[in-house]
Parts: sequence; C-alpha cells; structure tokens
Amino acid sequence: VENSRRALAVISAAFYDFPASKLKVIGITGTKGKTTTALMLSSVLSQNGISCGYIGSNGIEFAGNRFETRNTTPESLDLHYYFDQMVKAGVKAVALEVSSQALYLDRTYGIPFFVTAFTNLAPDHIGGAEHPTFEHYRDCKKKLFSDYTSEFAVFSATDEASEYMSSDCRALISTFGLEKGDFSASEITPFFDGGALGIEFECRALTKKCTVSLPMPGRFSAENALCAIAIAHRFGVGVDAAAEALAH
Repeated sequence: VENSRRALAVISAAFYDFPASKLKVIGITGTKGKTTTALMLSSVLSQNGISCGYIGSNGIEFAGNRFETRNTTPESLDLHYYFDQMVKAGVKAVALEVSSQALYLDRTYGIPFFVTAFTNLAPDHIGGAEHPTFEHYRDCKKKLFSDYTSEFAVFSATDEASEYMSSDCRALISTFGLEKGDFSASEITPFFDGGALGIEFECRALTKKCTVSLPMPGRFSAENALCAIAIAHRFGVGVDAAAEALAH
C-alpha cells in the first residue's frame, strides 16, 4: 500500500512535469501555528517581490486566486495540479502546511523542499482514522526532516521535541523562539489600536535588532511571526523588511 501511494505521488508529479521543481517549496509542520505561520510567510515574501502561494487549512491562495481544500495538505494529484497552476501564474514560492497525515500517507512524497520548518508538538490527532499513538504521530512529523531533502530547516528553540525532530536533519538549521534562538523576541507588549488587538516586540535576528508591530494578540503570535521571519531570511528578506510586511 505504501509503495502504491508513493507511486501515485510520483505519477502525479510527472503528469504535470514536476512543477514542484520549478517552485521554492516551504514545508511547515507542527501541532499548532502552521496556518498562521504559512499565511504570514506568504504575505511577507509577496510584499517583498517574491510571489508566494499558500496551501493549507485555510484553502489555496496564489496570484489573486482562492480555492477550498478538504484536507490541510491535499492529495498528491491535487497538490501537483495546484503547483502547476502556480508555476503558470508566475508564482516563485509556496508555503505549504504539511500535516502528519500527509506524511503518513505519502501525499508529499518526492517533493524537493527549499525550507522545512517545525513549530511545536503536542498530543493531537490520535485515535480513530488518524494516528494509533502519540509516538506514531510524532514520528510521522519527523519524516519531513529525516526522509525529505531541503536546503534549510527552521526549528523552535523552546519546544522540547525540536531536538528529536532535528536529530537526522541534514539541512542548514536555524532556530526561533521567545527569549532564545537565532531569531528571538523580547519585551512583548500588547496594544489596542482603533479596535484592533496586537502585540509589539523587540526582534533579534542573528546580529540585527528591530521592533515588530503585529496586528494580532498573544505570545504565540510572536512565535509564529519569528518562524516566518526566520524562513523569509533564507529568501534574502531582511528583518526590517519582514517587520514592515508583518505590520500589515
């Protein structure tokens, strides 16, 4: 069965002339934060001259188009179809939410990722038709970093599972987190502006610092923003430019 699923993924890619090889694919996995991080990243890259699509729980978005999805990560044939449509529309990158089920069922098999990212891990999606145990759920997520190739990988500096997730990763690694990591946040302060809740924080990106004003509340939002900033950095987008985009 596993070989059949993988064969279907390869045939799907070949049918559309391997469109993922013509995009810089960013694979984001984790229990929480995938959707917000991917949408933030897509916006940051697009606002900085790198047309970026999005595929995940919130649907499929690229070049002014929007489509609904049944799964967080579509089946392989649908996935490569939309990759192909993005390439034809001139899109250069895609932020893809990679679910544990997608990795378990080989929907993303054979995709050459440019960046992979891990947000966090908590017990979820266990039982029924999903994962039999927490360990199975965890190990399916780890496949994104151990079984797939990517040039770069981004991991949470504060989640205990990051050490396990990154143990077999061969990509160039950077980290993010509140108070610690290559990309970190401090002095997180909530604000209320014109009816909108948000947070402001000091971001340290490697050796550079800047203030990020984010129009959404919660410390977890700062973590999601840091992950997006860290990934955008691998595309040559500086922290000041990323902060300007996140403000919108």
